[in-house]
Amino acid sequence: AHTNNTELVDKFIAATRNSTEIKKSNGPLILSRTIAPVRNEHLLKVVDDMVKNWEEIYEYFGDQLMSLSSYVQGVVGMVTDQDTLDRIVAHFGDCSKWPALQTSYESGLQKALTTISYE
Repeated sequence: AHTNNTELVDKFIAATRNSTEIKKSNGPLILSRTIAPVRNEHLLKVVDDMVKNWEEIYEYFGDQLMSLSSYVQGVVGMVTDQDTLDRIVAHFGDCSKWPALQTSYESGLQKALTTISYE
């Protein structure tokens, strides 16, 4: 994931939802701990994927709530600009539709808001 090759980053993101390539329980962690933190462009790709494909992501990783919670908290918490955070909030709202993830989501929001307010 330490690459400037956007096609390769897209391939890594897609592979996280393919259990023949990556162990299912590792997918969310790969996104939030390996791909997203490398470069802001990678984080934006992960956020874009999360917003566009959330239903698929939730359905695929729904039985991996620990990993999924870490993914949501980690990705949302890494956001450093208001526009990206606004996109996430517009999509997820207060996250009440996914109560098992609500605490992680809110924690990520608080971290992002703190970061944004200091910049």
